[in-house]
Amino acid sequence: MVKGKKTGKASVQAKVGGKKLVCKVTVTKKAKGQVIPTNTPSVTKQPTAIATEQETNVPMATVLPTVTVNPTPTPTTKPEPIRAILEFSEDGNSDIGCQNKSEATFAVIPNGVDEIGSQAFYGCSGLASISIPASVTGIGSWAFSNCSGLTSISIPDSVTWMDEGVFFECSSLTSIRIPNGIKQIGSFAFDGCSGLTSVSIPDGVTEIGDGAFHDCIGLTSVSMPDSLRTIEGRSFWGCSGLTSIIIPASVTKIEDGAFHDCSGIEEIRVDENNTVYRCENNCLIETGSNTLIIGCKNSVIPDSVMEIGNDAFSGCRGLTSINIPYGVTEIGAEAFCACSGLTSISIPTSVTEIGSYAFSGCDKLTEIHWNGKQYSNFDEFYKAFQEKN
Repeated sequence: MVKGKKTGKASVQAKVGGKKLVCKVTVTKKAKGQVIPTNTPSVTKQPTAIATEQETNVPMATVLPTVTVNPTPTPTTKPEPIRAILEFSEDGNSDIGCQNKSEATFAVIPNGVDEIGSQAFYGCSGLASISIPASVTGIGSWAFSNCSGLTSISIPDSVTWMDEGVFFECSSLTSIRIPNGIKQIGSFAFDGCSGLTSVSIPDGVTEIGDGAFHDCIGLTSVSMPDSLRTIEGRSFWGCSGLTSIIIPASVTKIEDGAFHDCSGIEEIRVDENNTVYRCENNCLIETGSNTLIIGCKNSVIPDSVMEIGNDAFSGCRGLTSINIPYGVTEIGAEAFCACSGLTSISIPTSVTEIGSYAFSGCDKLTEIHWNGKQYSNFDEFYKAFQEKN
Protein backbone atom coordinates (compact mmCIF):
# COMPACT_ATOMS: atom_id res chain seq x y z
CA MET A 1 0.00 0.00 0.00
CA VAL A 2 1.27 3.47 -0.92
CA LYS A 3 0.55 6.41 1.33
CA GLY A 4 1.22 10.02 0.49
CA LYS A 5 1.07 13.27 2.31
CA LYS A 6 -0.44 14.96 -0.69
CA THR A 7 -2.73 13.91 -3.47
CA GLY A 8 -1.52 13.65 -7.01
CA LYS A 9 0.70 11.45 -9.22
CA ALA A 10 3.96 9.86 -8.00
CA SER A 11 6.58 7.24 -8.99
CA VAL A 12 7.49 4.23 -6.86
CA GLN A 13 10.78 2.35 -7.43
CA ALA A 14 11.41 -1.24 -6.36
CA LYS A 15 13.78 -4.14 -7.14
CA VAL A 16 12.29 -7.49 -8.01
CA GLY A 17 14.51 -10.45 -8.88
CA GLY A 18 17.49 -8.16 -9.30
CA LYS A 19 15.62 -5.94 -11.76
CA LYS A 20 14.65 -2.33 -11.15
CA LEU A 21 10.95 -1.59 -11.62
CA VAL A 22 9.30 1.86 -11.73
CA CYS A 23 5.57 2.14 -11.09
CA LYS A 24 3.46 5.27 -11.56
CA VAL A 25 0.61 5.72 -8.97
CA THR A 26 -2.10 8.26 -8.21
CA VAL A 27 -2.53 9.28 -4.58
CA THR A 28 -6.12 10.26 -3.64
CA LYS A 29 -7.96 10.90 -0.47
CA LYS A 30 -9.54 7.90 1.15
CA ALA A 31 -13.26 8.03 0.66
CA LYS A 32 -15.46 7.29 3.55
CA GLY A 33 -15.94 3.55 3.85
CA GLN A 34 -13.38 2.79 1.14
CA VAL A 35 -11.11 -0.23 1.73
CA ILE A 36 -7.57 0.08 0.50
CA PRO A 37 -5.92 -3.29 -0.46
CA THR A 38 -2.92 -4.03 1.78
CA ASN A 39 -1.32 -6.79 -0.27
CA THR A 40 2.00 -6.18 -2.05
CA PRO A 41 1.77 -6.30 -5.82
CA SER A 42 2.68 -9.85 -6.84
CA VAL A 43 5.40 -10.87 -9.29
CA THR A 44 4.36 -13.62 -11.67
CA LYS A 45 5.82 -15.31 -14.72
CA GLN A 46 3.49 -15.07 -17.66
CA PRO A 47 3.81 -17.01 -20.86
CA THR A 48 3.81 -13.67 -22.64
CA ALA A 49 4.66 -10.16 -21.49
CA ILE A 50 1.30 -8.70 -20.26
CA ALA A 51 1.06 -5.67 -17.94
CA THR A 52 -2.16 -5.19 -15.91
CA GLU A 53 -3.26 -2.46 -13.53
CA GLN A 54 -5.25 -2.89 -10.38
CA GLU A 55 -8.04 -0.54 -9.52
CA THR A 56 -5.53 1.22 -7.31
CA ASN A 57 -3.57 2.14 -10.49
CA VAL A 58 -0.54 0.08 -9.22
CA PRO A 59 0.80 -1.97 -12.18
CA MET A 60 1.70 -5.66 -11.93
CA ALA A 61 5.42 -6.42 -12.35
CA THR A 62 5.88 -8.99 -15.12
CA VAL A 63 9.03 -11.11 -15.55
CA LEU A 64 9.59 -12.43 -19.04
CA PRO A 65 10.48 -16.14 -19.20
CA THR A 66 14.01 -17.12 -20.24
CA VAL A 67 13.92 -18.69 -23.66
CA THR A 68 16.88 -20.70 -24.99
CA VAL A 69 17.03 -20.73 -28.73
CA ASN A 70 19.11 -23.55 -30.24
CA PRO A 71 20.86 -22.51 -33.41
CA THR A 72 19.68 -24.30 -36.49
CA PRO A 73 22.29 -26.98 -37.26
CA THR A 74 24.18 -26.45 -40.45
CA PRO A 75 23.42 -29.37 -42.72
CA THR A 76 26.52 -31.45 -43.50
CA THR A 77 26.75 -33.05 -46.87
CA LYS A 78 29.40 -35.39 -48.15
CA PRO A 79 31.31 -33.70 -50.93
CA GLU A 80 30.56 -35.06 -54.35
CA PRO A 81 33.38 -37.14 -55.85
CA ILE A 82 35.17 -35.40 -58.67
CA ARG A 83 35.99 -37.38 -61.77
CA ALA A 84 39.40 -36.98 -63.33
CA ILE A 85 39.45 -35.18 -66.68
CA LEU A 86 41.81 -37.28 -68.75
CA GLU A 87 44.13 -36.35 -71.58
CA PHE A 88 44.99 -38.79 -74.34
CA SER A 89 47.61 -39.20 -77.03
CA GLU A 90 46.72 -38.21 -80.57
CA ASP A 91 45.86 -41.78 -81.51
CA GLY A 92 43.75 -42.12 -78.36
CA ASN A 93 45.57 -45.26 -77.27
CA SER A 94 47.47 -43.78 -74.35
CA ASP A 95 46.23 -41.96 -71.25
CA ILE A 96 48.92 -39.33 -70.84
CA GLY A 97 47.59 -37.00 -68.18
CA CYS A 98 44.93 -35.56 -65.91
CA GLN A 99 43.74 -31.96 -66.33
CA ASN A 100 42.30 -31.50 -62.82
CA LYS A 101 45.02 -33.12 -60.73
CA SER A 102 44.40 -31.07 -57.62
CA GLU A 103 40.64 -31.78 -57.49
CA ALA A 104 40.15 -35.28 -58.93
CA THR A 105 39.10 -37.98 -56.44
CA PHE A 106 38.47 -40.87 -58.82
CA ALA A 107 39.34 -41.85 -62.37
CA VAL A 108 37.81 -44.16 -64.93
CA ILE A 109 40.03 -45.04 -67.85
CA PRO A 110 37.87 -45.94 -70.84
CA ASN A 111 38.09 -49.34 -72.48
CA GLY A 112 40.32 -49.29 -75.54
CA VAL A 113 43.21 -47.43 -73.92
CA ASP A 114 46.24 -49.71 -74.00
CA GLU A 115 48.77 -47.69 -72.01
CA ILE A 116 48.90 -45.35 -69.02
CA GLY A 117 51.64 -42.87 -69.87
CA SER A 118 54.54 -41.64 -67.77
CA GLN A 119 53.47 -39.32 -64.91
CA ALA A 120 49.86 -39.48 -66.13
CA PHE A 121 48.47 -39.09 -62.60
CA TYR A 122 51.60 -37.75 -60.91
CA GLY A 123 50.72 -35.71 -57.81
CA CYS A 124 46.96 -36.43 -57.82
CA SER A 125 46.96 -36.38 -54.03
CA GLY A 126 43.16 -36.56 -53.72
CA LEU A 127 42.78 -39.55 -56.03
CA ALA A 128 41.32 -42.37 -53.92
CA SER A 129 40.34 -44.91 -56.57
CA ILE A 130 40.92 -45.69 -60.21
CA SER A 131 39.41 -48.16 -62.63
CA ILE A 132 41.78 -49.69 -65.17
CA PRO A 133 40.21 -51.61 -68.07
CA ALA A 134 41.44 -54.95 -69.40
CA SER A 135 42.64 -53.22 -72.59
CA VAL A 136 45.62 -51.67 -70.75
CA THR A 137 48.86 -53.61 -71.27
CA GLY A 138 51.45 -51.28 -69.72
CA ILE A 139 51.95 -48.53 -67.13
CA GLY A 140 54.63 -45.88 -67.68
CA SER A 141 57.19 -44.57 -65.22
CA TRP A 142 55.96 -42.58 -62.20
CA ALA A 143 52.38 -42.87 -63.52
CA PHE A 144 50.77 -42.77 -60.05
CA SER A 145 53.68 -41.39 -58.04
CA ASN A 146 52.76 -39.12 -55.12
CA CYS A 147 49.09 -40.13 -55.25
CA SER A 148 49.09 -40.05 -51.46
CA GLY A 149 45.31 -40.58 -51.15
CA LEU A 150 45.21 -43.79 -53.20
CA THR A 151 44.24 -46.66 -50.87
CA SER A 152 43.88 -49.59 -53.26
CA ILE A 153 44.06 -50.38 -56.93
CA SER A 154 43.24 -53.41 -59.04
CA ILE A 155 45.55 -53.94 -61.98
CA PRO A 156 44.18 -56.32 -64.61
CA ASP A 157 46.18 -59.33 -65.77
CA SER A 158 46.39 -57.74 -69.22
CA VAL A 159 49.18 -55.50 -67.86
CA THR A 160 52.52 -57.13 -68.68
CA TRP A 161 54.94 -54.31 -67.87
CA MET A 162 55.31 -51.49 -65.35
CA ASP A 163 58.17 -49.00 -65.49
CA GLU A 164 60.05 -47.51 -62.56
CA GLY A 165 58.44 -45.53 -59.75
CA VAL A 166 54.86 -46.37 -60.78
CA PHE A 167 53.48 -46.12 -57.22
CA PHE A 168 56.28 -44.06 -55.66
CA GLU A 169 55.20 -42.42 -52.36
CA CYS A 170 51.61 -43.72 -52.51
CA SER A 171 51.68 -43.72 -48.72
CA SER A 172 47.99 -44.63 -48.21
CA LEU A 173 48.12 -47.70 -50.43
CA THR A 174 47.30 -50.65 -48.16
CA SER A 175 47.00 -53.46 -50.70
CA ILE A 176 48.10 -54.18 -54.22
CA ARG A 177 47.50 -57.06 -56.59
CA ILE A 178 50.42 -57.46 -58.96
CA PRO A 179 49.25 -58.91 -62.30
CA ASN A 180 50.26 -62.44 -63.23
CA GLY A 181 51.76 -61.28 -66.52
CA ILE A 182 54.42 -59.07 -64.91
CA LYS A 183 58.00 -60.29 -65.34
CA GLN A 184 59.85 -57.53 -63.56
CA ILE A 185 58.99 -55.20 -60.69
CA GLY A 186 60.59 -51.93 -61.73
CA SER A 187 62.98 -49.85 -59.69
CA PHE A 188 61.30 -47.79 -56.95
CA ALA A 189 57.92 -49.20 -58.04
CA PHE A 190 56.52 -49.13 -54.48
CA ASP A 191 59.14 -46.95 -52.83
CA GLY A 192 57.63 -45.15 -49.83
CA CYS A 193 54.36 -47.10 -49.81
CA SER A 194 54.40 -47.14 -46.02
CA GLY A 195 50.81 -48.42 -45.77
CA LEU A 196 51.52 -51.75 -47.47
CA THR A 197 51.51 -54.60 -44.97
CA SER A 198 51.96 -57.66 -47.20
CA VAL A 199 52.93 -58.39 -50.78
CA SER A 200 52.54 -61.54 -52.80
CA ILE A 201 54.80 -61.49 -55.84
CA PRO A 202 53.20 -63.66 -58.55
CA ASP A 203 54.85 -66.56 -60.25
CA GLY A 204 56.53 -65.39 -63.43
CA VAL A 205 58.36 -62.44 -61.89
CA THR A 206 62.10 -62.93 -62.37
CA GLU A 207 63.49 -59.67 -60.97
CA ILE A 208 62.81 -57.24 -58.15
CA GLY A 209 64.31 -53.89 -59.15
CA ASP A 210 66.53 -51.48 -57.26
CA GLY A 211 64.62 -49.90 -54.38
CA ALA A 212 61.35 -51.55 -55.47
CA PHE A 213 60.01 -51.73 -51.88
CA HIS A 214 62.35 -49.18 -50.32
CA ASP A 215 61.00 -47.66 -47.08
CA CYS A 216 57.84 -49.79 -47.00
CA ILE A 217 58.02 -49.60 -43.22
CA GLY A 218 54.61 -51.25 -42.70
CA LEU A 219 55.53 -54.34 -44.72
CA THR A 220 55.56 -57.41 -42.49
CA SER A 221 55.58 -60.24 -45.01
CA VAL A 222 56.70 -60.85 -48.60
CA SER A 223 56.02 -63.98 -50.60
CA MET A 224 58.61 -64.57 -53.32
CA PRO A 225 57.88 -66.92 -56.24
CA ASP A 226 59.97 -69.84 -57.47
CA SER A 227 60.51 -67.94 -60.73
CA LEU A 228 62.54 -65.17 -59.02
CA ARG A 229 66.17 -64.89 -60.13
CA THR A 230 67.46 -61.47 -59.02
CA ILE A 231 66.97 -59.23 -55.99
CA GLU A 232 68.67 -55.94 -56.77
CA GLY A 233 70.31 -53.57 -54.32
CA ARG A 234 68.04 -51.60 -51.96
CA SER A 235 65.05 -53.73 -52.99
CA PHE A 236 63.81 -53.92 -49.40
CA TRP A 237 65.96 -51.19 -47.85
CA GLY A 238 64.33 -49.77 -44.72
CA CYS A 239 61.54 -52.38 -44.48
CA SER A 240 61.81 -52.37 -40.70
CA GLY A 241 58.58 -54.34 -40.24
CA LEU A 242 59.89 -57.48 -41.95
CA THR A 243 60.55 -60.25 -39.44
CA SER A 244 61.71 -63.04 -41.75
CA ILE A 245 63.29 -63.66 -45.16
CA ILE A 246 62.66 -66.77 -47.21
CA ILE A 247 64.81 -67.06 -50.34
CA PRO A 248 63.49 -69.43 -53.04
CA ALA A 249 65.65 -72.04 -54.75
CA SER A 250 65.54 -70.08 -58.01
CA VAL A 251 67.38 -66.95 -56.73
CA THR A 252 70.91 -66.68 -58.11
CA LYS A 253 71.75 -63.02 -57.42
CA ILE A 254 71.26 -60.84 -54.32
CA GLU A 255 72.95 -57.46 -54.60
CA ASP A 256 74.57 -55.48 -51.79
CA GLY A 257 72.16 -53.60 -49.55
CA ALA A 258 69.08 -55.51 -50.72
CA PHE A 259 67.90 -55.80 -47.09
CA HIS A 260 69.79 -52.83 -45.63
CA ASP A 261 68.22 -51.41 -42.43
CA CYS A 262 65.66 -54.21 -42.09
CA SER A 263 66.04 -54.01 -38.34
CA GLY A 264 63.10 -56.28 -37.48
CA ILE A 265 64.40 -59.45 -39.18
CA GLU A 266 64.71 -62.35 -36.72
CA GLU A 267 64.86 -65.32 -39.07
CA ILE A 268 66.56 -66.04 -42.39
CA ARG A 269 65.79 -69.12 -44.47
CA VAL A 270 66.97 -70.38 -47.86
CA ASP A 271 65.39 -73.18 -49.85
CA GLU A 272 67.64 -76.22 -49.50
CA ASN A 273 67.63 -76.70 -53.28
CA ASN A 274 69.27 -73.32 -53.91
CA THR A 275 72.71 -73.93 -55.43
CA VAL A 276 74.05 -70.39 -54.98
CA TYR A 277 73.05 -69.50 -51.42
CA ARG A 278 72.62 -71.37 -48.17
CA CYS A 279 71.57 -70.50 -44.64
CA GLU A 280 73.43 -71.33 -41.43
CA ASN A 281 72.60 -70.01 -37.97
CA ASN A 282 70.34 -67.28 -39.41
CA CYS A 283 73.10 -66.16 -41.77
CA LEU A 284 72.55 -65.99 -45.54
CA ILE A 285 75.80 -67.15 -47.13
CA GLU A 286 77.00 -67.21 -50.72
CA THR A 287 78.11 -70.81 -51.04
CA GLY A 288 80.91 -70.40 -53.61
CA SER A 289 82.84 -67.69 -51.73
CA ASN A 290 81.61 -68.42 -48.21
CA THR A 291 80.67 -64.75 -47.92
CA LEU A 292 78.04 -63.78 -45.37
CA ILE A 293 75.57 -61.71 -47.41
CA ILE A 294 72.80 -60.99 -44.88
CA GLY A 295 72.70 -61.31 -41.11
CA CYS A 296 70.19 -60.42 -38.40
CA LYS A 297 70.05 -59.85 -34.65
CA ASN A 298 69.84 -63.61 -34.04
CA SER A 299 72.75 -64.54 -36.29
CA VAL A 300 75.68 -66.63 -35.10
CA ILE A 301 78.48 -66.50 -37.66
CA PRO A 302 79.58 -70.05 -38.55
CA ASP A 303 83.24 -71.07 -38.80
CA SER A 304 82.86 -71.70 -42.53
CA VAL A 305 82.50 -67.97 -43.30
CA MET A 306 85.54 -66.33 -44.91
CA GLU A 307 84.20 -62.82 -45.47
CA ILE A 308 81.55 -60.48 -44.03
CA GLY A 309 79.99 -58.85 -47.08
CA ASN A 310 79.08 -55.21 -47.69
CA ASP A 311 75.99 -54.13 -45.73
CA ALA A 312 75.68 -57.60 -44.20
CA PHE A 313 74.40 -56.37 -40.82
CA SER A 314 73.76 -52.72 -41.70
CA GLY A 315 70.92 -51.18 -39.73
CA CYS A 316 70.55 -54.24 -37.50
CA ARG A 317 69.74 -52.21 -34.40
CA GLY A 318 68.75 -55.24 -32.32
CA LEU A 319 72.22 -56.78 -32.56
CA THR A 320 74.01 -56.33 -29.23
CA SER A 321 77.10 -58.54 -29.55
CA ILE A 322 78.79 -60.64 -32.24
CA ASN A 323 81.74 -62.98 -32.45
CA ILE A 324 83.57 -63.15 -35.76
CA PRO A 325 85.31 -66.53 -36.04
CA TYR A 326 88.94 -67.04 -36.95
CA GLY A 327 89.29 -67.52 -40.67
CA VAL A 328 87.37 -64.43 -41.70
CA THR A 329 89.77 -62.21 -43.66
CA GLU A 330 87.64 -59.23 -44.60
CA ILE A 331 84.83 -57.09 -43.15
CA GLY A 332 83.08 -55.29 -46.00
CA ALA A 333 82.04 -51.66 -46.35
CA GLU A 334 79.20 -50.66 -44.02
CA ALA A 335 79.02 -54.25 -42.78
CA PHE A 336 77.87 -53.17 -39.30
CA CYS A 337 76.84 -49.61 -40.16
CA ALA A 338 74.08 -48.16 -37.94
CA CYS A 339 74.05 -51.14 -35.57
CA SER A 340 73.18 -48.71 -32.81
CA GLY A 341 72.64 -51.41 -30.18
CA LEU A 342 75.99 -53.15 -30.71
CA THR A 343 78.09 -52.97 -27.53
CA SER A 344 80.59 -55.80 -27.94
CA ILE A 345 82.44 -57.48 -30.82
CA SER A 346 85.28 -59.96 -31.13
CA ILE A 347 87.47 -59.60 -34.24
CA PRO A 348 90.09 -62.26 -35.05
CA THR A 349 93.61 -61.46 -36.16
CA SER A 350 92.86 -63.26 -39.43
CA VAL A 351 90.99 -60.11 -40.52
CA THR A 352 93.33 -57.98 -42.62
CA GLU A 353 90.88 -55.57 -44.23
CA ILE A 354 88.00 -53.49 -42.88
CA GLY A 355 85.91 -51.59 -45.42
CA SER A 356 84.84 -47.97 -45.22
CA TYR A 357 82.17 -47.07 -42.66
CA ALA A 358 82.10 -50.68 -41.50
CA PHE A 359 81.22 -49.60 -37.94
CA SER A 360 79.77 -46.14 -38.62
CA GLY A 361 76.93 -45.28 -36.25
CA CYS A 362 77.87 -47.96 -33.70
CA ASP A 363 77.89 -45.37 -30.92
CA LYS A 364 77.49 -47.88 -28.08
CA LEU A 365 80.41 -50.09 -29.15
CA THR A 366 82.67 -50.00 -26.08
CA GLU A 367 84.14 -53.52 -26.08
CA ILE A 368 86.30 -54.49 -29.06
CA HIS A 369 88.31 -57.65 -28.53
CA TRP A 370 91.25 -58.00 -30.91
CA ASN A 371 94.74 -59.47 -30.77
CA GLY A 372 94.44 -60.34 -27.09
CA LYS A 373 93.44 -56.81 -26.07
CA GLN A 374 90.22 -54.97 -25.36
CA TYR A 375 89.57 -51.50 -26.78
CA SER A 376 86.91 -49.14 -25.49
CA ASN A 377 86.28 -47.30 -28.75
CA PHE A 378 86.63 -47.97 -32.45
CA ASP A 379 89.15 -45.22 -33.19
CA GLU A 380 91.57 -46.63 -30.64
CA PHE A 381 91.17 -50.12 -32.06
CA TYR A 382 91.44 -49.06 -35.68
CA LYS A 383 94.70 -47.20 -35.06
CA ALA A 384 96.22 -50.38 -33.65
CA PHE A 385 94.69 -52.44 -36.45
CA GLN A 386 96.25 -50.25 -39.14
CA GLU A 387 99.67 -50.38 -37.49
CA LYS A 388 99.58 -54.17 -37.65
CA ASN A 389 98.14 -54.46 -41.17
